[in-house]
Amino acid sequence: MTVVENQTVPLIAADKTLLSLRSSGHDYTSAVGEVIDNSLQANANAIRCRVATTKKTIGGNKKKTEVVESLAMGDDGDGMDITVLHNCLKLGYSSRYNDRAGMGRFGVGAKMGGISQAKRIEVWSRQTAGDPWMFTYIDLDEIECGDMDSIPVPVELDLPSGCEDLVGDTGTLVRWSKTDRLEENESGGGRRADTVKVELVHYTARTFRKFLDRGIIIEFDGKPVAPHDPLYLMTSTRFHLDGKNDPTAEIKVNESFEFAVPSDPKRKSRVHITLTLLPKEFRMKRGEGGNEFAKERRIPENEGISILRADREIFNGWLRDVQPSIDGKPIDRFIGKEIRFEPDLDECFHVRNVKKGAEPIEGLRDKLKSLIHKSIQDLRKDISSHYDAVDRQ
Repeated sequence: MTVVENQTVPLIAADKTLLSLRSSGHDYTSAVGEVIDNSLQANANAIRCRVATTKKTIGGNKKKTEVVESLAMGDDGDGMDITVLHNCLKLGYSSRYNDRAGMGRFGVGAKMGGISQAKRIEVWSRQTAGDPWMFTYIDLDEIECGDMDSIPVPVELDLPSGCEDLVGDTGTLVRWSKTDRLEENESGGGRRADTVKVELVHYTARTFRKFLDRGIIIEFDGKPVAPHDPLYLMTSTRFHLDGKNDPTAEIKVNESFEFAVPSDPKRKSRVHITLTLLPKEFRMKRGEGGNEFAKERRIPENEGISILRADREIFNGWLRDVQPSIDGKPIDRFIGKEIRFEPDLDECFHVRNVKKGAEPIEGLRDKLKSLIHKSIQDLRKDISSHYDAVDRQ
């Protein structure tokens, strides 16, 4: 019999595991969203992002493309103590692990999001104004070559030049550098930095609309993001600022119900459903849903259903067996459709550690269909009747 010498075998090969986890299902918008989640849970009132760019030749391109060199995200939240800061880049660690009262729960989102886009993640934080900023980091290149086998103990370090205004007297600054996944697009060419900025603003405006409407400030390169509301009920959008006064939608369905968690029937939580009908001014003629007016207001994105978890959007699309088929039904873009739930019901919506997507379980799907399916069919008829009346006139 072969005798195996006693030795310690790590649970994971950290270098290979972290490199594999770069393909975690995140894109750069959802990865940034994870950092914003953390800031909001740290009671931040202002979250400011800055994109640094450089010109590079990417892939087989001969011309240089202006790409993202680094991305910094700061807040004025509570900040982290030394213990939390030292552990904050550790996969699986969270000071709010399994917390069902807010957006964070799994302890992997911001870390996996960060390494999905960049090879180096740096974090500064402090909890008291006047105290030094404390710093730690991880670097996948250093891990791969064996120079880093643990997260460094936080040390005093000034904020990087050009990022001092992104934080408050207290708070946290996260900076991604070596942003290889942000530099190259799926086809192997350079990913334009201006495209990244536009998509980040669009994503943030919709995903965090409830927080923006409540007065939370999110900025990109010094410009505040205004909410995009697919229900068209908010009056804080960019179409209501500086004397503008877009009409708002009409609420047609506003219902809620309690649903029990199958694994623990004593635990119940409410699901809220809101359907709206966009103003007639937005839909005076057939075919106007794709014109420049509609595109500017992002109305063509509205054919599916928006699902929010803890007031943060995690899904936007057609919801199977809940809404009628949208084949050939572009008028659905004039119907606002929103479902909201709290993290208590995560398993009922099949929420994963990457907060992208939601799939209601069977009993919940049936309840949602009973409140949504026929209502959308009726609203389609209202829209078509309005078109007919305009045609007759």
